[in-house]
Amino acid sequence: MYHYKIGICGGDFHYNLKLMEYLNGHEDIPLKAAVFSTEAAVEEYTQGNNLDMLLVGGEKPETERDIPIAFLLEQRNVGDGIYKYQSADTIGKSIMDMLGRRSCVKESSWICIYSPIGRCGKTTLAKCICKYLTGSLYIDLEDYISCMPREDELKDGELFMYYLASESEEIIKLLKRLGVSEKNREGYIRLIGTITYLDRQINFKMLSWLKALMEQEKFFKNVVVDMGTTSLTSLQMLDIFDRVIVPYKGDETSMCKLNNFKRLIKERMGKEVEKKMKYIELTSSDIAEEDIGKLIL
Repeated sequence: MYHYKIGICGGDFHYNLKLMEYLNGHEDIPLKAAVFSTEAAVEEYTQGNNLDMLLVGGEKPETERDIPIAFLLEQRNVGDGIYKYQSADTIGKSIMDMLGRRSCVKESSWICIYSPIGRCGKTTLAKCICKYLTGSLYIDLEDYISCMPREDELKDGELFMYYLASESEEIIKLLKRLGVSEKNREGYIRLIGTITYLDRQINFKMLSWLKALMEQEKFFKNVVVDMGTTSLTSLQMLDIFDRVIVPYKGDETSMCKLNNFKRLIKERMGKEVEKKMKYIELTSSDIAEEDIGKLIL
């Protein structure tokens, strides 16, 4: 199970600690909280880490930052926030509701699953999202695909890559045929690029052309791309997607790789791409359906 990360700052420090302890101590609440004593502490933390929301007990922070803010209210129904003197369980549910309302995933979405870290559950997560988004198109661009494809799947993959490289609108006929005949028992359509990255070349121009064409044709409401490390030929490709989900493990080596990747995104791509990124620590291979719903909000 993975969790949203929230910060709690300002107001009653003792209250904030108690709320943090409750939220962190209940695995059925997919939130991990950290308490900050000052705005400067929040600023220092977010230099190398992300927060999905900042709970504020008191005045609005003076520093502007790209983090959704929710206020802990002293009285009921006196503003846009969460009444603090109610059960911590209800507060947790209110936080989840607010995160949902601030969703950045559109009704029709292109989602990329990518990670600079190996064996972190990336493909498992990508397929779970496809099962959740019934009828979606799953494009397998792993470095080496993790299943044995059928002969017809290989042929369709070769056609897909040829049409993509030549920017041929014949690709829509292929996708429509797959949409009619190839939905698997888990409710999504799988398209294999090639068995290995050695037999393909993908770039920003190709993917942006494909997205524009598919949106014009209004075909496939959701597209989930399982992006291998070698398939990401430029960071610019991430800007094509509406959401980029980056799973990771929390060990020291993995965190070093992740932080270097975050630094690269910040320095080379800027805030617009940073806003699309969703970093998810996978602590288990078991991913529940309700977790997926919270993840893609």
